[in-house]
Amino acid sequence: MVQSTSNSTESSIGSGSGNGGGGDGGDGGKSGKKFTNKGQFPAWFRGDDRKLLMVDGVSADVVVAADGTGNFTNIMDAVLAAPDYSMTRHVIYIKRGLYKEYVEIEKKKWNLVMVGDGMNSTIISGDRNHADGWSTFRSATFAVNGRGFIARDITFENTAGLMKEQAVALRSDSDLSVFFRCEIRGYQDSLYPHSLRQFYHECKINGTVDFIFGYATAVFQNCHILARKGLPNQKNTITANGRMELNNTAGFSIQFCNISADSDLLSSINTTSSYLGRPWKQYSRTVIMQSYISDAIRPEGWLEWNTSGSHWTHCTTVST
Repeated sequence: MVQSTSNSTESSIGSGSGNGGGGDGGDGGKSGKKFTNKGQFPAWFRGDDRKLLMVDGVSADVVVAADGTGNFTNIMDAVLAAPDYSMTRHVIYIKRGLYKEYVEIEKKKWNLVMVGDGMNSTIISGDRNHADGWSTFRSATFAVNGRGFIARDITFENTAGLMKEQAVALRSDSDLSVFFRCEIRGYQDSLYPHSLRQFYHECKINGTVDFIFGYATAVFQNCHILARKGLPNQKNTITANGRMELNNTAGFSIQFCNISADSDLLSSINTTSSYLGRPWKQYSRTVIMQSYISDAIRPEGWLEWNTSGSHWTHCTTVST
């Protein structure tokens, strides 16, 4: 199916057998270079880095352990100790545990790798939110700006809850960043791919309103994308892409993913309307292809932006 809107907002859906907002402006991804390679990893993701994701164990430069058995007891101290502008990988192993802290990786921290013990085993948790005075941008539990970041087997969460409005679990401004077997969980605005080129593979992402939103050039492959139960009469919207310029190459591409309801929504599917997304900005672009879309998602697929003077005045969906 192909969705087109007035003012060049565009998005498409390809149905097939699957393998299982608000915020600050950004420049998105303006590179015209090849992004993906035969539906697998991005062409820019090097072979050595791919092996790093696939091996069972990794050789770590430092270890973070909440129980005191590592080099550091909190993640931010390990980040601050990492070399600046590194041209080689610096690997931080984060042992299983709940890390209640806010992590901000500066632009000068290049090529960091964080490896945990798995989703729901290594958890980075925070609860900053818009209702308590944080901007959407600054509400992130985990934020990364340094180029070439890789995360594997980690859960990023924002536990602010349903009533607290925008509350980001993960924000990325890292060019050429990769998130592998990571969970990003929250409610409104869980994942903020803010700018530049990003890749999410075998991740689990859940939320309620605009829970994948931003300006980046982001590809999601083999992910579970799950709508949660929201407030009464609230509509779930999975994506809210922020592409603002016609000649900008940014957008979201969702391929080989499972888009359905999280466990808390299953009993309310008939009373909660969930949509694939809505156009946040004038040239919003989201592509969903070769993915499984469950009946938890409304058949019309997409929702208008609900502000006065909306740039979306009509939508046409065509099966192909």
